[in-house]
Amino acid sequence: SALILKILSMIYKMVQSNTYATKRDIYYSDTQLFGSQTIVDNIINDISCMLKIPRRSLHILSSTKGFVAGNLSYTEEDGTKVHCSCSATAVTVPSNVEGIRNLISHAKFMLIVEKDATFQRLLDDDFCNRLSPCIMIT
Repeated sequence: SALILKILSMIYKMVQSNTYATKRDIYYSDTQLFGSQTIVDNIINDISCMLKIPRRSLHILSSTKGFVAGNLSYTEEDGTKVHCSCSATAVTVPSNVEGIRNLISHAKFMLIVEKDATFQRLLDDDFCNRLSPCIMIT
């Protein structure tokens, strides 16, 4: 259908230019054509299945980025060094995780928190430092 071709065209351009977009970006590029976010999500899943490659390889990211805090440091694709120390502010998870290098951590465990508010509360309560070394992610 026209919708599949439109999204395939967008994927092709992103792969060629090595850029990324979220599912939400794709929907908002032509809301009239797509009709709803769910339609876009379903088409992207279909393309991913049809080509037998993960969504990230199509240069399409999930709508939400997460946050990470704790005993972790790494270098981003552009050379930026990132330290995710346990402070009151967390580090945004980079959209292109494949570009991450020099990942260093001595964490004994990783806590995955679903809700941002709960994650922030744990940060505020100094959870990371009290149970260090650990990594907390949402």
